[in-house]
Amino acid sequence: MSQAVSISKNSATSSKKRKSRLRSLLLEKRLRKYKKNPFQIIRDGLMKIKTKNEGIIHFIPNNIQIAILDYIEENWANNKPILINILKARQFGVTTLISLLYTVLTDHLEGVNSIVISDKLEGSQYIVDMYKLAYRELRRINTRLMNGTRRDNVNGLEFKNSLSRVLIDTASNVSAGRKYTLTLVHDSEQAFWPINPKELMLGLMQAIPDTRSIVINETTANGVGDYFYNEFVKGVEGDSDWHSMFFGFQEYVGYEMDYTREEKEYLLLSLTDEENKLIEFFKNKYKFSEDTITRKLIWRRWCIKNKCQGDIDFFHQEYPSTWEEAFLVSGRARFNTKSLLKLKDKCIEPIKRGMYNFAGVWEDLPAGPIQIFKEPVPEYGKYTIGVDTAEGILVSKEGGRPDLDNNSVHVLESKTNDVVATISMQGDPDIFAEQAWRLAIYYNNAFTGIENNKGQAVISFFKRMNYWNMYQSNIYDEYFEREQKVIGWNTNQKTRRLMIDELAAFIRKMHGNICDAATIKELFTFIIQDDGTVSAQKGCKDDRVISLGIAVQMLKHQGYMEEKLMSEKAPYGSYQQAKEEMIAMDNAKRDSIDFTTRMMNI
Repeated sequence: MSQAVSISKNSATSSKKRKSRLRSLLLEKRLRKYKKNPFQIIRDGLMKIKTKNEGIIHFIPNNIQIAILDYIEENWANNKPILINILKARQFGVTTLISLLYTVLTDHLEGVNSIVISDKLEGSQYIVDMYKLAYRELRRINTRLMNGTRRDNVNGLEFKNSLSRVLIDTASNVSAGRKYTLTLVHDSEQAFWPINPKELMLGLMQAIPDTRSIVINETTANGVGDYFYNEFVKGVEGDSDWHSMFFGFQEYVGYEMDYTREEKEYLLLSLTDEENKLIEFFKNKYKFSEDTITRKLIWRRWCIKNKCQGDIDFFHQEYPSTWEEAFLVSGRARFNTKSLLKLKDKCIEPIKRGMYNFAGVWEDLPAGPIQIFKEPVPEYGKYTIGVDTAEGILVSKEGGRPDLDNNSVHVLESKTNDVVATISMQGDPDIFAEQAWRLAIYYNNAFTGIENNKGQAVISFFKRMNYWNMYQSNIYDEYFEREQKVIGWNTNQKTRRLMIDELAAFIRKMHGNICDAATIKELFTFIIQDDGTVSAQKGCKDDRVISLGIAVQMLKHQGYMEEKLMSEKAPYGSYQQAKEEMIAMDNAKRDSIDFTTRMMNI
């Protein structure tokens, strides 16, 4: 009996040993798998994160995070840098995924320098705290999942066994990361960096080896026209090796909601134009089923009502469906973005492009400063022109190359209010003045408003060339204590606000087609600043905005001028007679008589 019990105990002990050995073998196999492919540690849900409501939990990647992880892992085997720009939407956990991935890779790869750069130092420290938590919790699961001891401080953390480390810095430091060789770079909230991102990135990229490495720029949108926007668009259009990634609300599996038959019937009976467009968008791009589309639209309506205060613009801001929408609804655009989008769709290519040579003969040039969108109507066509003269202001110094503001001209057709021609160029004022003058002549001696704050050289050129159809503004002469008329549009605090406000109304009501894509772009990047003033976004230009605004003002003043000319009190019988008499004047007489004042009967 005792022998039977002994045999039974030995058998049980042997079975436990075999099971223990089997578990050890399985663990060794898993550890070898993780060493060979550290990405699998994340996919298997071994890492932990801290949440607001549930405390510390296992991280299970969602479908958006898996898509990002898939792209990185697919390209990891290539011996070249992986460059990614990620435009974030809300609650997708992009920053969390990057932090966990870099924690694993920094520990598993020997001699690796990782860096986290955020718009603010506390942002960088917050992200590195994710690294520390992830490392600690992974070691608790099994010490062999990570290479060994670490040391952390306010400047980051070090993995002693692998001789790797994580550094932190802030985007306020233009030299961030330059003195290291960096394998893993995490640039957080890049669209909100306080200094010129292009300058910082230029130096930072020199620290990236041309072999296997990862650089991820991630951010929420901050309007159109900044560095991140331009780089993101390049990636979308295939103009760079950076891979641009954006995921709309419709791509997240969590943004769906069950519905009843009655709710579906009501939805179908009350679809808005925007919802109908979304349905076509979901069908064509994502091949969603009818049930999936219904679930997403039901959730969308619920979210607008309960999480966005019933304001659809808030929903667009928090849960955009396209990357274009994400950029356009962010920032603080002065002009109505919905109208600008419609005007953008109406932009056309110029029918000809070039400039006038020294002999005054038109020359076609592919990148010429003058764009003609519509030829003038001979004799009967009436046009207005707005002229903004460059001050030589340094707009940006990206990459060490200075970028100055431009001289700009817009020509509007008075009948349709459409933009029919533009000029945008740098260079000497006399060269620009001649181009603007010849364009004004070409458009039937258009009524021309030249900004006189800084455009005296251009005004002087027009006067020397006997150009008669120029706008005059009222300027208060403090010496004589009275107002006087001077040639040109004067931009001051009062008139600038009027000009911008009336241009905003012109755009919002879509009074005319702007035609020029470059002008639309500047209108998008003309924003309300933190102090309430309006101007170009940092690193962007507003020359086209100002010349268009002056041209719109000229539409109003041209009508007043023609009414005065055709009245019985006018000093001349007709507009044409005034024009002919002016042309017939000799130079001396022209200089001594303020013809425009006489013509305006002031």
